[in-house]
Amino acid sequence: MKRLLIVSFIVVAFIEGINAQSSFIQKRIFLPKANTADSRDVIETTPDNYVISGFILDSATPSFQQRLVLAGLDQNGNLSWRKKYGSNNFNYFPYMWSAGILIKKNNFLYSAIMVADSNYQQAGVFIKFDYNGDTLWQRKFYGTTSEQVFFIGAAPSVDNGFLITGAIQTNTPTFNNHPTVDLYLLKTDADGNKLWDKRFPRLNQDETQGGYKVIQDSLTKRILIVGSQDIGTTYCSNLLILDSLGNKISQRNYSGGAGGVLVDIIKTKDGNFAAVGGNNYFQQIFGMGTTKSMLVKFDTAGNLIYKQEYDSLVVVNAFNNISELPNGDFIIAGSLGTLVQYGIGINDILRIVRTDKDGNLLWKKYFDNYTDSTNQDQLQGMNLTSDKHIVFTSICAGGEPPPRGFMFYKTDTSYCDINSVGCYKFTGVEEKSNEFQKIISYPNPVGSLLHVVGEQNELDGSELEISNLLGEVLLKLHYKNEIDVSQLTNGYYILKIITDGNKGFYSKFIKE
Repeated sequence: MKRLLIVSFIVVAFIEGINAQSSFIQKRIFLPKANTADSRDVIETTPDNYVISGFILDSATPSFQQRLVLAGLDQNGNLSWRKKYGSNNFNYFPYMWSAGILIKKNNFLYSAIMVADSNYQQAGVFIKFDYNGDTLWQRKFYGTTSEQVFFIGAAPSVDNGFLITGAIQTNTPTFNNHPTVDLYLLKTDADGNKLWDKRFPRLNQDETQGGYKVIQDSLTKRILIVGSQDIGTTYCSNLLILDSLGNKISQRNYSGGAGGVLVDIIKTKDGNFAAVGGNNYFQQIFGMGTTKSMLVKFDTAGNLIYKQEYDSLVVVNAFNNISELPNGDFIIAGSLGTLVQYGIGINDILRIVRTDKDGNLLWKKYFDNYTDSTNQDQLQGMNLTSDKHIVFTSICAGGEPPPRGFMFYKTDTSYCDINSVGCYKFTGVEEKSNEFQKIISYPNPVGSLLHVVGEQNELDGSELEISNLLGEVLLKLHYKNEIDVSQLTNGYYILKIITDGNKGFYSKFIKE
């Protein structure tokens, strides 16, 4: 059975954390009576004050019910307050592709999420909060008794109201014994009251589509929705362009290959639009699909200006948040797999990249909270602050035992400090890709023994060296496929191999 929904059950608690260096902040926030907690978004309300939002499994209830939590943080990420919402008959939960669940408008916060009620019917809810996390109103939106409503993304409309997108799933099978899933758009007034709604089915009822983020152009009044459409056995990126009343103008797919998804969209300073997500490929690793992160830029008619892809083709490689700096550069966030493609476990890490206005890569920086092969990070809710720093949060997908806390990150003025627990800037051989070919080394991060994978008959007799970010060579030896790096201090390193035939190979790894 095809289903659009994959639900992550999540939670909230108190505070404990680690300060990396100076103004780079990385904190783990434990909330009272939370068995596990997953943070989904963080946003600056007033300068140097933040609200972080997510979901907990509430240990105060016998069956660990799902709750929505908002928590206030000060400039150092310390907990100021927290508010918990939900009951045994009203369980809040998010959709996995949510690119951020908080909207800031006119000194208030808004959130479009989902609930399951006492009758196990799923509804969309739209909530207005003040900056202290208190609810000012909550609107509930149901489909028919046989339908499940998914609220995934929301944005202000040009007439002071709101637009909410997502999907509606009909549980009664209607085609090939599958439920139908239609992309959904709801228009409300400033107080969250419904004005109209629209459904957009695929022509083939066996296929589904959903909206993940919505935006309205202030000049043309056009509404643009990004998301995915299910075609056969794969998802393809989806851009739906509507007029101001929700009537369809056109629909675009920028994926190519085996499909993809678009998760976030912004209007750029030049009047166009930029969206990010992932592009799927037919190549599989251990039976799992591979992806590359994707940035596309297009005009209000959906005409493609450019499409860029980033990093290696691996099992997990996608963007889910994008912001624009005053000079037109983009700050883009997502996650990247490091171990699955080697068949030795999972350890997805967080990634922030900066590109110029044309999508050309300026730098990449990585964050990782787990160094084992069972847990991985998924970046959530990246936003820029009033002084153009970056704040973001993450969730742990894996086996971290409870209690599990919210995660809060804030960059310094250089967007990151280089330290053993936080952030690593990739430089050096990155700019020499025309001279050096990539080679595989794992695990990454590594503790003591680094494995190097290559054609042995080509690498035998080669010289191998490991250098730091300053280019200082710290280790030099004849090539072998297992290297003891336990004597290196924690940090980021570049491994280079030069063969007798003057071929160059390189790899990058983190020592922890």
